[in-house]
Amino acid sequence: MSTGERYVEWAAALCGWFWTDLLGAGVRAVEGAFGLAPLGPVAANILRGVVLLVPLFVLFEAWARLRNAVHDWRVRRSMAGYEIPPEEGNDEFGDTLEAAKHPKHTMEELRRQKRYGRMAEVYASLNQPEEAARWYLKDGQRLRAAEELAKAGRTAQAAALMWKCGEYATAGRFFAATGKPARAAAAYERAMMPGEAAGAWLEARKPDRALAVLEGWMQSSRDGTPEGERAADTVYRALQSMPDTGGPGPSRRRVLLAEAGRRFHTAGRAALAARVLEEAGEYAAAAELFARLGSETDARRCFGRARSGG
Repeated sequence: MSTGERYVEWAAALCGWFWTDLLGAGVRAVEGAFGLAPLGPVAANILRGVVLLVPLFVLFEAWARLRNAVHDWRVRRSMAGYEIPPEEGNDEFGDTLEAAKHPKHTMEELRRQKRYGRMAEVYASLNQPEEAARWYLKDGQRLRAAEELAKAGRTAQAAALMWKCGEYATAGRFFAATGKPARAAAAYERAMMPGEAAGAWLEARKPDRALAVLEGWMQSSRDGTPEGERAADTVYRALQSMPDTGGPGPSRRRVLLAEAGRRFHTAGRAALAARVLEEAGEYAAAAELFARLGSETDARRCFGRARSGG
């Protein structure tokens, strides 16, 4: 028998002793402890496996705990002499909770630390928008102060702050809501919202300013573009509330209507273009469009008015 064969035989004998005798002793101990009848071969082998795995699990858990303990020890040793300072000023929930329990003390402490923004946030979370706005202003956060003022119903002050912050569209809406259409119109102009600006100027009884806004928009937008068509739509709607009563204003109104009608025609909205051109006094152009649309009655009416000069 060769040396390799002897080693294999020896290993097989060792495994047999471990499985049959050593683990078998464990199986017999379990049978004796629980008063069990001798187990069959299958049950005995299953129990041997359990007896083998339980100590392995215990050893694995002990190894994991030892490794973690060594890791923690190494970390503590590497950090010896260093301190990590606690974070200051970031416990928002804590500040709010403390303010709810001890409002005066908490706010005095925040004010002593000059943490005005945090004071405002706490007041806002406690549904006290006026106080929140006051401390946002103190902290230089004007936009957030304006939002809190609006929540508190102080819309006029909120509008003025929105204007200062450059939030002209919101300022315009706030001014309109407080019955200040002229200020709303000015805000809308700065926000590049000519349709809203023209409507606000009309509400403020300043049709000349409304016409100037609409004229500027029509001049800055090109025919045949989506922006040009949108301008024509807005101009047409705005001019419906500006009746033609004679004088220089109405002549400017008719010029704008005529331009809107031409843009509608370019956009393929011939029926609307014909009606708008007729309203603008462009009877010959309106008659031609009506004729193309097959509306002979409207075409004859417009031709007649064109020949008679209106």
